Amino acid sequence: MYTVPEAATIMFSHGCSGADFSLPDFSFNFQVALMKCQMQLEDTFEVVCRATGRPSVLICDRGLMDGKAYMPQEDWDKMVRRMGIKTDIDIREGRYNAVFHLVTAALGAERFYTTANNATRLETVDEAKKTDLNTQNAWLGHPNHYCFDNRGDFEDKLQRMIMTVGKLVGLPGFERSTTKFLLKAAPTVEQIRAAGLECQVFQIEKVYLYAEEESVQRSHSQIISKASPPGAPGAPGTPPSPADRKGGGLLRAASIGRPHSPSFGNSTGLSTGVDSDSDVVSEYSFIRKRTSNGSSSYGVTTVQTHKNGEKIEIKRIITSREFAAGLKTRDMSRHIVKQERLSFIYKEQSFNIHVYKKPIDSLCILHLQGVVKDEKEEKDASSGSKNPKTVSPTNKRRGSIVKGKNDKEFLLPDFLDVDRLLNLKSEADSKYGAYKISKK
Repeated sequence: MYTVPEAATIMFSHGCSGADFSLPDFSFNFQVALMKCQMQLEDTFEVVCRATGRPSVLICDRGLMDGKAYMPQEDWDKMVRRMGIKTDIDIREGRYNAVFHLVTAALGAERFYTTANNATRLETVDEAKKTDLNTQNAWLGHPNHYCFDNRGDFEDKLQRMIMTVGKLVGLPGFERSTTKFLLKAAPTVEQIRAAGLECQVFQIEKVYLYAEEESVQRSHSQIISKASPPGAPGAPGTPPSPADRKGGGLLRAASIGRPHSPSFGNSTGLSTGVDSDSDVVSEYSFIRKRTSNGSSSYGVTTVQTHKNGEKIEIKRIITSREFAAGLKTRDMSRHIVKQERLSFIYKEQSFNIHVYKKPIDSLCILHLQGVVKDEKEEKDASSGSKNPKTVSPTNKRRGSIVKGKNDKEFLLPDFLDVDRLLNLKSEADSKYGAYKISKK
């Protein structure tokens, strides 16, 4: 595992001062320099990871989108244009595989908030709260955006993050556990924004690939990051070429030490990292195009079913050229699945609503990756009742708590009209999964 240090801490620890921000244009130029420094640090560490040829995890303390929380929107737009970046998508999901947001102690654990343990931390409690919320919104729209709040102690907070990393890299015993609800109807963007929430809208295309049960190639390793994870297409030990950059933003892949030119002609359409003597009994792969405001990012997912029934997803970022190559091995017995996705954050929970457009229309499924609120917290946050009332999704009151898997409780905004909890492992609910929906 490798860790990329925070660029801002390096700069403030070596001469930069808060007093400098009173100088004309200093704040803007500092943010430009900070982004360049962060990119160089990440790219340098990735080269080192690739040079080892070993599976590696690269954790970045902060990511490029964090700068958006510290400057006006017009300055941010000016800066990314100067850097040759087309849209935010290029340096958000186009660069990082996951975003782990550790909520500041100023939100929910104020008595533990201090500047004494970090000489470069200058914010008051109120300033820290505002910056934290701005940072959450800066990363809004990333498909793997996780917020870890301050319930429990700091060790518990770290353990929750570690569990999430284990699920994302596909470690055995770390099964993904996103909670899904069937919605009666999709909310409109206007409804979401009227509730005071930022909202991102994406167009999704999922293309399933041919997958014969033989000749599975090897060599897979994941890059994950705290404020985000990187990885760039290219040969091991070499930096990404200009051809692999989209609009100036580095397109980083989620695997290191893989073949120089991943083949889409093998049985799964990708090298999946499964040894021929593994306990995988079946697998399939799909490629994905994710578009917003005219800019697209691309990814590939391989879903493996093991002998014990456990399913593991292996994901990585790919280039537009790899996506185009993957289309040549499309499984023609399946439809291309098209969705609209609405992403927003509510009460430190990440909401993604999948609205199917093709081959079926108007099916709406909520994917909830939020932090589960335990009963004690809800008691404290409620009107003071010892046992706060919970209601099932089928008769949910507006703004009520709904129960997910294992009776865990989630807070939902009042504009969501939930039908019921989904269990896609059951025969009855499996029809709501994209894999089943794609079948002709």
